[in-house]
Amino acid sequence: MQMTEPFATTVAAVAPVIIVAGSVELAIYGNSLRDWSRQVAVPVLEALGSAGEGLTAGARQESARRRLRQSLRRRWPKALTQFARAAFGLAWSLVMLAQVLAEVLALDWLSTPHAGPDQTEAKISALAIVIGTVWIALFPVARLHWAPYQPIWHWWLNRNTR
Repeated sequence: MQMTEPFATTVAAVAPVIIVAGSVELAIYGNSLRDWSRQVAVPVLEALGSAGEGLTAGARQESARRRLRQSLRRRWPKALTQFARAAFGLAWSLVMLAQVLAEVLALDWLSTPHAGPDQTEAKISALAIVIGTVWIALFPVARLHWAPYQPIWHWWLNRNTR
């Protein structure tokens, strides 16, 4: 495999498509994490702020710890879901970074007059495009297989909050 004009042109055309798909996914994960953070942060901060009003410093600290533990204990199952979303967001970020690298390599090669075939750049670019393509194909399949179990998971997460 070598970097040739048709290969570099293909990489330069495909990488941005994968970056756009990743951007959409990251926006979804970002909104989800932001909403969850608001739901968790406000009650925790209110609990800490009102903990032990009128108590001594030591008792106030213990009251704040107790309220924080109670608040987090009710929310830990949802935290697992958000942790998974954050991990997928990180994975998408890495895939997008690989696409940017492939795009830069391809455009640099195309813009260099009389650039010779380069095997290393071609392999890096091909690997990045393959990873991105597999990642894009993996998500709809994973969502499809997760769909029947999602209502059960949400019921389990919400059982303590009713």
